[in-house]
Amino acid sequence: MKVRIWEFKALDTLFFRDSTPHDAGEGGGTGVKSLFPPYIFTLQGAIRTGLALGQGWTPRGEIPFPAELGDGDNLGQVSFEGPYFKQGKDYLFQVPLNLLHRNFEEFSCVEPGTELFHTDMGKVRLPKLAKAIEGAKIMNDYLITGNGFKKLLNGEKFRFAREDFVEKSKLWHEEERAGIAIDRVSGTSKDRMLYFTSHIRPEQELSIAVKVKGIDEDWHRQAPSLLSLGGEGRMAAVHIGEDQAILPPMPDLLMKDGKTRFTATLLTPGCIWPYRSLEDITKEMELLIEKGLPSIPGNCISACIGKMHQLGGFDLAKREPRPLIPVIQPGSMWFYEGEEKDIDLLQELHGKVLNPLGFNQIIIGIWGE
Repeated sequence: MKVRIWEFKALDTLFFRDSTPHDAGEGGGTGVKSLFPPYIFTLQGAIRTGLALGQGWTPRGEIPFPAELGDGDNLGQVSFEGPYFKQGKDYLFQVPLNLLHRNFEEFSCVEPGTELFHTDMGKVRLPKLAKAIEGAKIMNDYLITGNGFKKLLNGEKFRFAREDFVEKSKLWHEEERAGIAIDRVSGTSKDRMLYFTSHIRPEQELSIAVKVKGIDEDWHRQAPSLLSLGGEGRMAAVHIGEDQAILPPMPDLLMKDGKTRFTATLLTPGCIWPYRSLEDITKEMELLIEKGLPSIPGNCISACIGKMHQLGGFDLAKREPRPLIPVIQPGSMWFYEGEEKDIDLLQELHGKVLNPLGFNQIIIGIWGE
């Protein structure tokens, strides 16, 4: 079965709520912020709904939800890769967290130092700047192009240009919204029942792309071109296209002193899925932070990891919120030392999706001289 790329383009604003409570009187004075991009839970729900609608299913109709698309606890035959940002014809990615800049005039990156430090994890090599830059800043407010990402993977850590990055504020912006609760009997507003939300308005050229696998291509052709996406009934146009290469290629890894030094960078959120007990998730997340993904060969030397997020959602089948689980943000990076025999396995892992929902997708690069 052929892979297809689903592209979602907003028709108006979009709203993807975070884990902040959204009941009256909760959420604080600032209201509920919108996540962007949305997690794959939201996108896969829209995609599976679109595929089901194309087969004649409706939420309150007599035709059951197709078994090929699974249910609330499994995905059936379908699997996903992404999501990715797309501006026009170009794909954009989260900037790896080890990259810093000063006014786009100078660049440097964080890499493992040679000195061992005593920490609560034992003796470790902590990351340090490869080149000291006064006033260097991280790049959370930017996305990186495929060409810029290729430079970083190839170890060209000081040779970036301004056009290798796109400022997020030029791709989307937030719009604050206020709502009221209505008394259905009187038709008037209820006292002290104000709601505040922050919507996302993407620019016209920006879309969110997801690779969809495992379903007959006729199902893709029969899917509707408009779907509800996210909260508050927001709509998005859907374009379904042929599969294509999205990721930059893996560089040729070099051998030095009998070792090859490589990085594994998260393209999609790092997450323990399917759901397990909180205790099991906590243990596995601790190992993931310290050692990286267990499928990666070699010895993990150090890491550059961003702030943990909480991922929730709503189970439509059970009509209840999903439990919150910790997530490592895309752009987080682990540094490894491996052997020559590991290179073939790394080529297989480059860009590989490690579970059906697309979490934990990694891309391999070079670090060191």
